[in-house]
Amino acid sequence: MLCNFYHEPVAGGASEQLWKENQDLALMSLHNPFVQGLGDGTLDPEAFKTYLAQDTLYLNGYIRALSYCISKSDVTATGGELLTLLTGVEEELKSCHKHYIENPDASGPEAACRKYVDFLLAVGRADLGPSVVIAAVIPCARLYAWLGRELTADREVPETHPFRRWLLSHADEPINTSTRVLESLLDKHIRPGEFKEVAQAYRRAMELEYDFFDSFGDCLGRTTEVNMKIPTVLVVSGSDSGGGAGHQADLKTLEALGVYSTSALTSLTAQNTKGVQQIQVVNEDLFVAQIDSVITDFNLSVVKLGLVPTARQLEIIAQKLEALPMVVDPVLVATSGDDLVAQKNADDVLAMYKERIFPHATIITPNLPEAQHILGRKEITGVYEARAAAQALAQYGSMYVLVKGGHDQSDPEACRDVLYDREKDKFYEFTSKRIATINTHGTGCTLASAISGFIARGYSVPDAVERAIGYVHEAIVRSCGVPLGQGTNRPLVHSINSVWANYS
Repeated sequence: MLCNFYHEPVAGGASEQLWKENQDLALMSLHNPFVQGLGDGTLDPEAFKTYLAQDTLYLNGYIRALSYCISKSDVTATGGELLTLLTGVEEELKSCHKHYIENPDASGPEAACRKYVDFLLAVGRADLGPSVVIAAVIPCARLYAWLGRELTADREVPETHPFRRWLLSHADEPINTSTRVLESLLDKHIRPGEFKEVAQAYRRAMELEYDFFDSFGDCLGRTTEVNMKIPTVLVVSGSDSGGGAGHQADLKTLEALGVYSTSALTSLTAQNTKGVQQIQVVNEDLFVAQIDSVITDFNLSVVKLGLVPTARQLEIIAQKLEALPMVVDPVLVATSGDDLVAQKNADDVLAMYKERIFPHATIITPNLPEAQHILGRKEITGVYEARAAAQALAQYGSMYVLVKGGHDQSDPEACRDVLYDREKDKFYEFTSKRIATINTHGTGCTLASAISGFIARGYSVPDAVERAIGYVHEAIVRSCGVPLGQGTNRPLVHSINSVWANYS
């Protein structure tokens, strides 16, 4: 399993909460042009040497901050572990850094480096609890361990890659193990009422990490086109006036995952937590104009299809977007049971999906009722039948089929989703704990959008699906009990930093 925000091997407790609360800054760092240049090897070697020279100065300050941790009386018992960490940082200076530069520039720290070191030393010297000091030094270790794995995920780093040693050393398990030592210390020593102060120190360190990467923007030596390569998804779906599903859920999901989203609305709906009251299809000229406006201006990574209520709209999508990776959520019926495709159009819409959309899809993501409708089957129950359904659906041409198991009540404890890879004739199964809650409106839209977001960020389809399922599960957990709406089909909370998160 590849690491990500939702399966990152952090120690747990406060450290896990802090890491997840700062996923926005981690994603910003990952997509910083300097970091992307490190990953794909296009970074100017001289810019990399400049970075290492500044990083050497920073790490010397980091070592001093760790020393302050050791000097705090109530962590003396764990001083041995911290001394081991000190040795590890010193070894990094000797090995990885010296591999690239023999004599670091002695001209002194630049502004971003100086600001970060000053912060660490100020926290270390202040009359603060040890957990605050530890919280200030964790982000450097955790972020680098995560970036190393993200930049090398699902691919071999060739011998000719100019920064191969740096990438592999940060993707290796020892740096993650060292980070877990710090995180375990934080979880052990944090005191009641101290979390706010700890969170502020952690957040500030994450901000300074991003600023450190961003400070090398003037010496990247990369083209504007490369610098502007931002993962971007075109979302083609219907609006939900209640904000829980449809286009609104799509945009919230992609925003939470650090992916830029563009729009082509297919329809406007009047709906809320009680059901769907009215649907108005967007006229053809405006629908075409939306797509043309986006594709002539943006460098799209993926197209995500949600509710497309007419065969003509599907035909237009096939004509204009079939060359792009496409995540297709064949929305035919709302979770509430309301028909979203007019009965008189249903046969034409289904035929167009089969003839023009599915053959060009990267992945289709039907739930069980949708799979039954597409295949003309009365019932699909259990993993065995879901596998058979996925295989049958793949005959329409999509590369992957994900049959979502949320509607299968045969197992009250677990939800099982089945992914089928048509080319390899291979199945993947994902099991999640079933959560008793009415806050599940928009889970299907959210899952498909999360898959498109992770694909846009460069993940393989199986990895994107696994991560997306993790995202949805986290969203359901933190949405339990959120009193939005008066009906029985309430929405998800998408941002972990939302004021509604964990509301009770």
